[in-house]
Amino acid sequence: MRVPVDIGGANVLASFIIALQTDRDIALPGLGGEALHGLVFEALRGHAKAFAEQLHAAQDDKPFTLSGLLTSHPKRDGRLHIPAQTTTEFRVSLLTDEMIEYTLTAFANLAATETPLRLGSGSARVQAIAFRPGTHPAVLSATYPALVQAASDATRITLHFLSPTSFRAGDVQEILPKPERVFGSLFNAWQTFAPIPFDHSLSDAFARIRVSEYDLRTELVAFARYKVIGFKGRVTFTCPRDLDATMRRVINALADFACFAGVGYKTTMGLGQVHRRS
Repeated sequence: MRVPVDIGGANVLASFIIALQTDRDIALPGLGGEALHGLVFEALRGHAKAFAEQLHAAQDDKPFTLSGLLTSHPKRDGRLHIPAQTTTEFRVSLLTDEMIEYTLTAFANLAATETPLRLGSGSARVQAIAFRPGTHPAVLSATYPALVQAASDATRITLHFLSPTSFRAGDVQEILPKPERVFGSLFNAWQTFAPIPFDHSLSDAFARIRVSEYDLRTELVAFARYKVIGFKGRVTFTCPRDLDATMRRVINALADFACFAGVGYKTTMGLGQVHRRS
């Protein structure tokens, strides 16, 4: 299976769907994101060990996010139960050109060789990679400059939190969609990975955003050694009309960025998956 690593130039953001086939019955905690995190790093180590080790050791935000397993499986005692020879999918979103190149090449090689990867207590093989927009509803691509250029100055922004989302402040877990937390998380990711960061003072406007509508519930996610609670559902944020149009465009660009960057805590293990809704 040949997958081109050039998907349209520099400063690219991309979300791919990777289909796996399990080799035997597997039970995974929570959303399966913790096991998928390990699988992605195993894939990267097999292709570019030095890059993978440097990425794993980094203390800062990492240039990728992961969904949990996207296909439905029965859950018992907080664990997903996946039968042998089942095809299951997950979404990986990548925030730098380097991360796109290494990840696509690593998984393409694994698909071609049918090499198994560890998935929790079992293993799985890469069956397919959907990487071109239009081949799967969750496959997306953009560039940082394009997000800025296309950003509207809308005052109402609706985000759909697809997986439990929370924020960590020391030992405290915050489970409310406070605008300064949501947009602060997106702003920090943008400042870390975008080729041209925003003026830092623009983040002062986040405290003026208000939650105007929501339909939320909390959900507990089990990991191997701990549990995390987060909010999930739809939130509409409203900017004050007297907020400068430039600031509103920044806020809208960040909202469009959310589907790639995720929001909050443990975005590399399935939490904080977000899509913007009209």
